[in-house]
Amino acid sequence: MISLDRKIFDSTGGVAQRMIEYGKNEALEIIIPTRVYQKIALSDEVTVTGTGGNKAAQFFRLVLLGDRIIGKYHIKKITTQDPFFTGLAGWVLAIMSRAELEVQVHGDFYGSEYYKKGSAKERIQYHLGLFVIKRASRVRVVGERIKQSMRVMGVPEHTLTVAPLIMDGSIIKDHIPRNDAKKKYPGADAIFLFLGRLEPVKNVSWLIDVWAQVAVLKPGYRLLIVGDGSQKKMLMQKVADLVLERHVFFEAWTDDPIGYIKTVDCLLSPSRSEGYSSVIREAECAGTPIIMSAVGSAGYETKSGDTIRIISTDRKDAWIDAIANFVL
Repeated sequence: MISLDRKIFDSTGGVAQRMIEYGKNEALEIIIPTRVYQKIALSDEVTVTGTGGNKAAQFFRLVLLGDRIIGKYHIKKITTQDPFFTGLAGWVLAIMSRAELEVQVHGDFYGSEYYKKGSAKERIQYHLGLFVIKRASRVRVVGERIKQSMRVMGVPEHTLTVAPLIMDGSIIKDHIPRNDAKKKYPGADAIFLFLGRLEPVKNVSWLIDVWAQVAVLKPGYRLLIVGDGSQKKMLMQKVADLVLERHVFFEAWTDDPIGYIKTVDCLLSPSRSEGYSSVIREAECAGTPIIMSAVGSAGYETKSGDTIRIISTDRKDAWIDAIANFVL
């Protein structure tokens, strides 16, 4: 496996434990592009290695380390976490070794014009990803919406497999929160949560515009934004410019996101593009109400109901109304 998830190095964390479970079925060698070289054994069957080096060195070391591991253990299958950086390395390795290449697609990169018309980097990734996907032996997607997007882009049907995110709902239900939003923000009439990366695709700037109008209608409502990313400073400045400091609060990413999910009144997900969101799934398992955009699992794995509202982000007034008239 060529992965981007550095949480795998934390042997006690949930991601590493999931890799250990995978290793019980098939021995697993994981390579991750990292700045510093490191290698640890998570179990007798699962080993994870960080490449070390800058971005260019990481790519070549992915290929060199991968070729060495494939030759040593006679590996027959390569799986990559995305169709871009790791996907290209996997494709090169598959040509060198004649191993089967499986490409994982976690986001709906081809279901809208967002990435196709994005920044220069996003446009390059868009076309590179499609190049790799069409040459993979298998394409594993996390949701039905992404599968349909792949079909429209001409990816052969026989290569497509849907493998949704597996989550043990009982663990979430039994989880004792270390982060309790109600205790941190006492006196709020209701607390709404955005949880995730603060990047353009997550559409948090748009959500703050929505909140500027919600704050007029419901001054006792609070928006809690938990996460980090390239837009954080800009978003914090926007909140200040709109004089929303008493209504919108920021916190850094936490190792206890489920604590927030279980103690807020509602989760908000206004993303412009999404895969099978783990945050949405966690909120569903916790029984936390959700207002989400019509992307990713919306309308497929996640259905509208008493506690789930799916509203397109081109309907800003409908979002404002849904939040302002939220029933506790």
